[in-house]
Amino acid sequence: MRRLKREGLPYLPRELSDQIIEAMIECHAHDPAYQWAVLRHITKPHRKQIEQHFRVHWLPKLIISVHHDDNGYADYRAFSVDRETGLVAKFKLRDLSAEWNTRVYVFRWEQSIAMSDFDRPNIHVRLGVGAMNDGLANSWIISDTFLPGLRWGDYGRTIWFEWKKLFDILFGEEIIMRKAQKIMVRYRFYIKLPTFSIL
Repeated sequence: MRRLKREGLPYLPRELSDQIIEAMIECHAHDPAYQWAVLRHITKPHRKQIEQHFRVHWLPKLIISVHHDDNGYADYRAFSVDRETGLVAKFKLRDLSAEWNTRVYVFRWEQSIAMSDFDRPNIHVRLGVGAMNDGLANSWIISDTFLPGLRWGDYGRTIWFEWKKLFDILFGEEIIMRKAQKIMVRYRFYIKLPTFSIL
């Protein structure tokens, strides 16, 4: 956080401003979207702190689901992060539906990943299942966004992607949706709805 150096303008001491930011981050511990999309951009030290927290806490709670036309699916969970750059996450196959649990369907893992696009997304991202809002049902973030830098191997049993860019997209969409909801709630009272009489 930059200090105001102009004469006559007050500024907070670094220690106090850090305490305020730390308190804000703690207050939004249940809201990863706000932490990542808003609070992460306040200062560089807190950016590193939040990114490290997400790498340790939220990345393991990220589920990548690949779907196929026959309603089969495969779920991937975090396995490791590239040590050199820290940008690329490796996910491994963890759960497989009965329709895919046979060698006959092994080629479809790779096929479904490769065929996923904007018009027909085969990949869905879920974050915080059972871990957000004190574990209440349906209290997670879900999206059919693409995975930046996606690569795969071992017939689709392993995938790699840039996890920070994925969080940028995922949480950016979430914040936009929240703002849109607030606008709709704010202006719905000014819209005169038609009235109907019972025949």
